[in-house]
Amino acid sequence: MLVFYCSHTFADFIEPHTQQPPLVLTPPRKNAELTDWLRDKDEQTPSNLWVWQWHLIEAHRKPCLLAMDVETRYVMLFTGLRQGDIATLTQQFIERLLNQQCMAAEQLGIATRADFNPMMNRLRSLHQETRFVLHSDRSVLAHINEVAQDLIFLAELYNGLPKGHEECGSFDEDHNRFIRHCKTRAEHFCPEEEMLCFWLQQFAGWTPDGAEHLRTCIENKRHEQWQSIMDEPELKQN
Repeated sequence: MLVFYCSHTFADFIEPHTQQPPLVLTPPRKNAELTDWLRDKDEQTPSNLWVWQWHLIEAHRKPCLLAMDVETRYVMLFTGLRQGDIATLTQQFIERLLNQQCMAAEQLGIATRADFNPMMNRLRSLHQETRFVLHSDRSVLAHINEVAQDLIFLAELYNGLPKGHEECGSFDEDHNRFIRHCKTRAEHFCPEEEMLCFWLQQFAGWTPDGAEHLRTCIENKRHEQWQSIMDEPELKQN
């Protein structure tokens, strides 16, 4: 099950005032565990919860939606959506995330286009349902606000916002390469790498050891690229 934590600004944007029963669920008490009260369509405790924090900000006088995965801090930007258009929001979210991860795996040579449909089917199997929950994770929102400030600055600088999958996806790519840190992790981490490792374990059958090996390979590749840059003649002193 996908769980979308909603800040108050996002909840006000996404839920029609006439929605009955309410789309955005309110936890029964502060800090209540999702598994204590959240139920699926069969009134069972859901498994495989995948939690994202959503927030709405205003940039260039337009509403902009930012979603961040709670565990990996992978961020995605959505612009141009109509208020209350839940279907388009969820469709764009799934389509872009699927494309981003499949393309990342293909570029690293660890997946081919033949692997895309099995990944998509696995995603749909594990996360058939979506729940919107009124909740704000302070740590995640702090990272979202860092991204939001950059978006506001860029919107003023270029007199406009990213539009569509391609431009918003480019914004995602840039900001998911920022090194982040949070209290739940001992080491600093790169959201782009962590999301790909999570994706491959969840939807491509990779083991934790396989994901750890991938991290090492990416780290080695980064060092090689950095070394090749530093070896450029124009960067060396005579």
